[in-house]
Amino acid sequence: MTYKLLYFFQLISLSVDYLFKKSFNEKNFISNFDKNSLVIFDIGSNTGSYIKFISKITNNIRVIYYSFEPLLELIDLQKKINLPQNHKIIYNNYAVGMKNEPINYFKRTIISQSSKFNSQNEDILNDIDKQIQVTQVNLSDYIKKNNIKLIDLLKIDTEGAELEILQSIKDILKTDLIKNIKIEVKNNEDLSKIFNLLNLANYKLIGINNNHYKNKQLDFFDGFFKKITTT
Repeated sequence: MTYKLLYFFQLISLSVDYLFKKSFNEKNFISNFDKNSLVIFDIGSNTGSYIKFISKITNNIRVIYYSFEPLLELIDLQKKINLPQNHKIIYNNYAVGMKNEPINYFKRTIISQSSKFNSQNEDILNDIDKQIQVTQVNLSDYIKKNNIKLIDLLKIDTEGAELEILQSIKDILKTDLIKNIKIEVKNNEDLSKIFNLLNLANYKLIGINNNHYKNKQLDFFDGFFKKITTT
């Protein structure tokens, strides 16, 4: 029941953001891909709420989702999602990072904020519930091993590992393989590093949404980047 409530909360949050944020319309962003088929990588897919939302926007075309989620119980929850017949999820019960190796992973009371980082949370109701070991994969290696030739959208939301994941695919970012990126950006020292890395790889920031504030200051937001081809 807890996972179902979390799933619906995430879905409602996405829906409200799409409906009422005038600065950037993510629904139009996805619709404007204007293709007969899409490949979407969801890194930190959690309950699958983003996959579910995308499926409603793209129900008339073929979509393959590559879902990466280190918590098996959340992968099991994703398997219950009703998708259009022309949509398919490839489940990857992995964390994503710089190296292919087993890592410690910290499951929190609020499961959507679980991560590989053993950091103290200011919310006393969101403490670490359990430490487990999960398999971490290098995304660049995964893409090459599975002969992925095109990713229409790479979404990264990993509670702090976003920069590390981008750094692990520097070689791929230099190519035209990944067309669009949605990434959660914390307003800390990683912000400028993420922007500089993507700018050097010819990705242009085209919008932001899901702005969250703490103590009257911007805490984090979702940034949307589009590959600018030079040819």
